Amino acid sequence: MWSDLQERQAQLQLKINERDKYKRKLASLLEQLAEQQNKRDMLGKKLTKEQRDVQNLEQFSFMNLYRKWSGKMDEIREKEITEIAEIELKWNEAVKMAKDIEQDCQQVNQKISEAEWIGLDQKWQALMKEKEEWLRTHTEIERDLLEVVYQKRTNQETVIREIDEALSAGNRTISALRQASDHLDSAKSMSTWDTFFGGGFIVTAMKHNSLDQSEDAIHRAQVELRRFDTELQDVKNVVSQNVTVERGSFLTFADYFFDDIFSDWTIHSRITSSQENLEEATRKVTEICEALQSQLKELRAENIQTNEQIRGIIEG
Repeated sequence: MWSDLQERQAQLQLKINERDKYKRKLASLLEQLAEQQNKRDMLGKKLTKEQRDVQNLEQFSFMNLYRKWSGKMDEIREKEITEIAEIELKWNEAVKMAKDIEQDCQQVNQKISEAEWIGLDQKWQALMKEKEEWLRTHTEIERDLLEVVYQKRTNQETVIREIDEALSAGNRTISALRQASDHLDSAKSMSTWDTFFGGGFIVTAMKHNSLDQSEDAIHRAQVELRRFDTELQDVKNVVSQNVTVERGSFLTFADYFFDDIFSDWTIHSRITSSQENLEEATRKVTEICEALQSQLKELRAENIQTNEQIRGIIEG
């Protein structure tokens, strides 16, 4: 009877732990969403201001007339348009990221609302009353030991599940990072030809098409990095002590890529730097996944021993 109560408690605890994990994930996503929306709005205001500056250049004023006479107008206009293009790229990325996070929030909300999570706390209270009734008439030594071991198993299985989910997210992240790196390789080849060998209009067009594809690939990598980071928050306490996981340490490489990519002479070095950032992010994610895999192997071995211990207590 007692082992049956403990088994029911263990299974119920796993469900409660999973529900609470989704609640923590939702809280984290809402925090990320607010941060991304603030960034989007800030860039939107900056973009509007820069657009007004360009419009002002087209309007008559004595200052603009002076700029035309002095030959400065084209230089100023080119500088302003370049700044707008850079801000617009970052704003587009922030808009896409905010939409992605909103979708993740909706999915987690939907998960929390599923029928299997309803009434868990009431079921827990009812089970505790059953245990209380049983305890009034039983005082076996095995009872106390069994309760401790069942709780140990529940904790192990909770962590195993969380690490499994983090590893899945990590593998998706590594794949997305490598795809982004491949796209940058293509853009870099086009940039080399166009910059140093004068590729002409067709090569220039192909280069910018490659950059557009790279932008999309980098966005997908950023999305997977963010999701991986969210999963890590639930397992950060069980990661090996010699592996540090700092939020944001590898989540912002896109900002550098989006800076100053319009000059033929700087684009080549920018792509090279972005590739280096991608490689560094891939290395860090791989290191974390290896640490998680090692921890998972240990936990699974411990979980087997715990199940054997439970069986030994029950069977006597």
